Amino acid sequence: MRVPNNLNTLMRETDYLKYIKAPASGSYNARYSPRPAMGMAARDIIREPFNPLIIRTRRSYESRDTETLWWQIRVGLDISKKRVVRSWCKRRLREAFIEALKGRGLDANGRRLETAKPGLKGSLVFVGRPNLLTVKFEQLKMDCKTLMDTLQRQNPRLDIRAAPLQQHDKSEQSKSRWRGDEAGEEVGSCSQELAK
Repeated sequence: MRVPNNLNTLMRETDYLKYIKAPASGSYNARYSPRPAMGMAARDIIREPFNPLIIRTRRSYESRDTETLWWQIRVGLDISKKRVVRSWCKRRLREAFIEALKGRGLDANGRRLETAKPGLKGSLVFVGRPNLLTVKFEQLKMDCKTLMDTLQRQNPRLDIRAAPLQQHDKSEQSKSRWRGDEAGEEVGSCSQELAK
């Protein structure tokens, strides 16, 4: 069975993912390529002509948007033999990276949230290390922000600098949390309008 040219290109790109300097906490390694690359599991499925998952995998990669960031997290048995623990580690890293993307004005796929400028594209692979179990979530978020700085330096044409932080009144935040709403005064104004 012959593999289409566009899938062959995606399979070759996996070999060109370059290592990015590991974060200070040593919680993960990362590899990045500015071009989209197929994941290793999908590449193995497509190379086997009699694999039952070949059609589904081929269709998903043929219909995938190449102008977005394809990223994945791998956590091996060296972290823990229990799947629950590995899933927890993946979820922590995923949430920290998505938060770092949102801090740069990007969604989870690397697209711009507000402007029509191009977003982050290519392939990024995280490989979890044993320190991922013990590192604090705040440190993990800082590591992901540092990774975003590194990606900015590697792609100078791409403007993904951190957005300025907004200052909030802490007393107003505590009031809205106490009431259980996020909008704070909007709820009060809506209820006053309904009372009229």
